[in-house]
Amino acid sequence: MRLPIQLFILMLSAGVAWATSSVVLQVCSAPDRDPDTIIKACTSAIESGELGEGFGLVFYSRGNAYERKGDYERAIQDYDEAIRRERKYAPAYYNRGNAYQGKGDYERAIQDYDVAIRLKPQDALAFNNRGSAYMRKGDYARAIQDYDQAVRLDPNYPPAFNNRGSAYMRKGDYDRAIQDYDQAVRLNSNYSLAFRNRGVTQFYRGEFAAAEADFSKVLLLGSQEAYYLVWLYLAQSRGGNNQARDHLAGGARAFDLDDWPGPIISMYLGRIRPQEAMEAAVGKNPMKETEMQCQVYFHIGQLLLMEGRKNEAVQTFKAAIATGASASYEYNGAKAELKRMGY
Repeated sequence: MRLPIQLFILMLSAGVAWATSSVVLQVCSAPDRDPDTIIKACTSAIESGELGEGFGLVFYSRGNAYERKGDYERAIQDYDEAIRRERKYAPAYYNRGNAYQGKGDYERAIQDYDVAIRLKPQDALAFNNRGSAYMRKGDYARAIQDYDQAVRLDPNYPPAFNNRGSAYMRKGDYDRAIQDYDQAVRLNSNYSLAFRNRGVTQFYRGEFAAAEADFSKVLLLGSQEAYYLVWLYLAQSRGGNNQARDHLAGGARAFDLDDWPGPIISMYLGRIRPQEAMEAAVGKNPMKETEMQCQVYFHIGQLLLMEGRKNEAVQTFKAAIATGASASYEYNGAKAELKRMGY
């Protein structure tokens, strides 16, 4: 891979010795290398003592590698240093915003996206990702404004349509959500996330056959996530497919049902009781425990509905909402079920 022109210019201006630094810097700046290799090369360049004060791109590249590894703290430290050296380098603010969003610090993420947009106002990705930060805060109106701008800047960017669809879905505007998911899959016919989101939204609307088609498409695209199998089962069961449970049992053989959401699958297959599924959601992953409990409440509610126990299902869906896990599909699914039942 060719060395980016920015690094060539910086090498010349800083008087970096070509023979000793060019190969290391080339590896450091190669995004297609594995993160550990990039980190090693960038660290070697930084510790060589040959880089000038303006060499912020080396820290930026290492920050990108740490972010790819999910080490957001180390990534932010490197982006901080990159920004200290290159105050007007928009990608450093944008990627630091991504790292803060990865940590769940949406306010800090928005602040960085604000700067990135001021420096590069035609950047559709910055508007898209700031929209995602607003959506995760629950500010769907502001999220939609940003997605609108991302779509205007790049009308061929499928994630902007998918994300705007998700904002409309969370607002309960399912028709507008479906329109955006439709456009996302028109632009990318293999976009499994958009098919999943459209399938979930169709399920919320009670369009179980359409939901089944979308979840089937996700699995055909090669998804290895058991969640899709669960949603496909729900769409088939609620749509009156008498073979739904057999299909679930067959698909479940590809997964370790001790891993989440395996206990939910086991519950639907009658291998464990609902209370055991709830117990499985506690203690294994403290950071996601609330979301997992919301999921169990929602799926217990679905099981109760399929057994004709509507009043108990209503209480269980209310319990799912009470968890406050508003970013989860199951939280919004519980709201949709209650609305359909007149609550």
